[in-house]
Amino acid sequence: MLQELGKPEEAEKVYRTGLTVARRAGQMHAASEIQQALNQLLGLDYEDED
Repeated sequence: MLQELGKPEEAEKVYRTGLTVARRAGQMHAASEIQQALNQLLGLDYEDED
């Protein structure tokens, strides 16, 4: 949502915090989803490239 509001720096902070929390809690599926969102925000999402 922050990303959509034109606040990518804030979105990155939230994703990184969520990623840390999810990993510490052992929630690897949640961490994976957050990592994917962070990668997309940072332009590191390579899924669509051939």
